[in-house]
Amino acid sequence: MKIYNRFNLPPHIKRHSESMSWGYGGSGPSDLALSLLSDVIGIDNATYYSAYQTFKFDFVSKFNDDWKISEEEIREWYNNFKKELKI
Repeated sequence: MKIYNRFNLPPHIKRHSESMSWGYGGSGPSDLALSLLSDVIGIDNATYYSAYQTFKFDFVSKFNDDWKISEEEIREWYNNFKKELKI
């Protein structure tokens, strides 16, 4: 199981920014959210219903410098996201 943190980032998918960041709701955190979700559940699922934007506001915008999140936590969030949308 993968654990992500500021020292173990997924490959950067550049959609909104030249860099990935966290701790606010901007373009860098959008790219981190997209990259995290894509690494775990695939790009198609990450972009479906803009899941990565919701994930950004639920998690990435709240990260501080010692953040960490597991692959399992990401999968659990995504499964709940799908249930809420009744997908």
